[in-house]
Amino acid sequence: MEDRTYQTPAPVGPPFAGAFPQPQPIDPDRPRWGPGAGIGAWAISVAAPLVLGVLVLLPVIMMEQKALGRMPTQEEMMTSSKVAIASIIATVGGQIIAMIACWMIVTNMRKQPFFESLGWHWGGLDLARRIGLVVGVVLVMIGLQIALPYALPDSSNTQFEQMLRTSATVRYLIAAMAVLTAPIVEEVIYRGVLYSGLRSRMGVEASVIIVTVLFAAVHVPQYWGAWASLTALTILSLMLTVIRTASKSILPCVVVHLVFNCVGAVAILVNKWE
Repeated sequence: MEDRTYQTPAPVGPPFAGAFPQPQPIDPDRPRWGPGAGIGAWAISVAAPLVLGVLVLLPVIMMEQKALGRMPTQEEMMTSSKVAIASIIATVGGQIIAMIACWMIVTNMRKQPFFESLGWHWGGLDLARRIGLVVGVVLVMIGLQIALPYALPDSSNTQFEQMLRTSATVRYLIAAMAVLTAPIVEEVIYRGVLYSGLRSRMGVEASVIIVTVLFAAVHVPQYWGAWASLTALTILSLMLTVIRTASKSILPCVVVHLVFNCVGAVAILVNKWE
């Protein structure tokens, strides 16, 4: 006897379902760029301020030479507020160039979202844990900055401190740069483009080490002789890179970096630089 039991039809999707590739969710640990692009972005961030520095400093040096009637000495250049301001301008210009390069790499010329591709979230942390993370890291760093000079040499005559002594204008500009540009630019370059590119091919451990070392290395000329400060910067870089690894996002790194730099900016402005 023929079975006339009603059979429920299988669900049918929209026409042509599966005929076209569906967009894949964005994973910052599996970016579309690789280690070469990440290292290239880092190299641009290092080279651009140096090249701009030469271009900007040449007219300043010529002006100083005309005023003095001779070529200024290295000591005179290091204590000149004009030279310091020119260096700051070159640094900001280099940051802009580096960010443009990062934008081109990450977005593939506007084909991919920028911050989403780098990770722009809190990794599931609620508000209390976000505050605890930021405050905890900043307090640890402040404690290290206080304690490390007792164990390691920490010169007070670094290139950075010489710049700070040149004028109040230079101090305000450096404080503004530390708060307004450095946190986002450095995190996009190091924990964003560079780390993601390395992580996709080289794994976590090697990526963390390379990013940590490169971040500390670019600060060596500024803090040469201040080994306690350089050690603290290396530890900060390690902590930020570990946070990026755990959260798959640069947003917590940007906020930690911003708050830490705000503390440093206040210290720069309230300190007496005779």
